[in-house]
Amino acid sequence: MSFVKICKAKSSPPSDDDIRTAMSHCGGHVSAIDSEEGCKKVAFSGSVNHTVFENELIRVAFGKRKSWDFIWGDA
Repeated sequence: MSFVKICKAKSSPPSDDDIRTAMSHCGGHVSAIDSEEGCKKVAFSGSVNHTVFENELIRVAFGKRKSWDFIWGDA
């Protein structure tokens, strides 16, 4: 299982629906989204290209390049 933390940089993290939509467009499947102090931790499965997901989330959630910080990891 992999995860990504999406944290506020200039904007609050996007909605759960936007995260799920962007992830599905990149070939991933969200299993859980947990909110924690200005961040959302998203557990997912599948082979997801980090850059493609970040760009897709920016497109879906009408964000900008520096709207959020992304921290990727494996559980």
